[in-house]
Amino acid sequence: MGSCHVAHDCKIGSNNIFANNTLFGGHVIVEDCTHTAGAVVVHQFCHIGSFSFLGGGSVVAQDVPRYTMVAGDRAELRGLNLEGLRRNGFSDQEVCSYY
Repeated sequence: MGSCHVAHDCKIGSNNIFANNTLFGGHVIVEDCTHTAGAVVVHQFCHIGSFSFLGGGSVVAQDVPRYTMVAGDRAELRGLNLEGLRRNGFSDQEVCSYY
């Protein structure tokens, strides 16, 4: 989408979706199949795990584990990204194993 900023020395994986006004600070690592909603800010040196979802307006200042959802100003863990995992072909048994 438009108006995204990826700063210096970032590593971006495959099949990611970045909504408008997503900002990544320097040295951020984004694994595969992540989704950011609008106006997300990721602080420098953070690591965003595969299949994670960052809610709109989130300010991420810590690493985001794989398969999770975070949201809020100073983003907090909101649970597993259940819908994202199912949409990407994970079986119910695989999803339950992540609890």
